Amino acid sequence: MTEVKQLHEVGGLMSCLFTHEVQKSTGKFEWTGPKMRWETWRQVLAFFRWTNTEHHSESQVRFFVNHKLGLWAAHAFPQEARTGMSARELDTPEAAAQRARFSDTEGWLYWGTAHHHCSGGAFQSSTDLNNERNQDGLHITVGNMDRDVHDLHCRMYVSG
Repeated sequence: MTEVKQLHEVGGLMSCLFTHEVQKSTGKFEWTGPKMRWETWRQVLAFFRWTNTEHHSESQVRFFVNHKLGLWAAHAFPQEARTGMSARELDTPEAAAQRARFSDTEGWLYWGTAHHHCSGGAFQSSTDLNNERNQDGLHITVGNMDRDVHDLHCRMYVSG
């Protein structure tokens, strides 16, 4: 049996070893980076609840991780709320200034997104798939924002 091994690593955060056989492949994923703090996740959910209540629209945040500091950050860049399950980040001077706060020279690595599907369930839509597949990191969709208990759908992408 022929095997091909592929190792994908992001220094200080994770390693993923893929072993490919002729007809199948298996992967072993191990997260070695910092855990997201509960308060960071609570802030994300509070922002989502607010945008759902006030704008009746999806919204999104971007995740950054800094393994040197052992921190995650979630940031909502300026965005345009649309009706329903759609939001778009704006390319403005303010957004550029905000992005500069997460400099890779300071150890920050862009590492995923989170967004919500308003009162709908959590799932990866075809739009989500197209947006996420070429962005390394954790991608989370939160559903049922109008309920006390939300639903989650999570994906991890590394090198597509």
